[in-house]
Amino acid sequence: SGNMERIMKAQAYAKADDPSSSFYASQKKTLEINPRHPLLRKLNEMAKAAAEAEAEAEEPEEDAEEGETEEKAAKPADTQLLDTARVLIDTARLRSGYSLADSVQFAERIERMLRLSSGVDLDAAVEAEPELPVEEEE
Repeated sequence: SGNMERIMKAQAYAKADDPSSSFYASQKKTLEINPRHPLLRKLNEMAKAAAEAEAEAEEPEEDAEEGETEEKAAKPADTQLLDTARVLIDTARLRSGYSLADSVQFAERIERMLRLSSGVDLDAAVEAEPELPVEEEE
């Protein structure tokens, strides 16, 4: 379990190269999902829609000239799909007591999802702090 893994890592007298602790830590974890959960159903719909859109985009266009190539950029729907899937997995890890390998990326995905859900532009910058007049002491 995640809690046991944390305890094993935190033991003060644990050997650095103890084979038993590294054996248990390297074992694969199992993620059980409920395919009837509304989030997973929506994720499945989003994945199917993204696959269909990609298949349609790969069809050759009659108007395209020879040698003309299009740069493929990540679409907002694809980014949202990947963010949702990764946040789902990361929250499952956290709920099970495991730590995240990269908490910075987790925080960036959460912020991106919060911006999208609240209608804030993804490129909107934080406003600068206003400069307040310095009061002189008497």
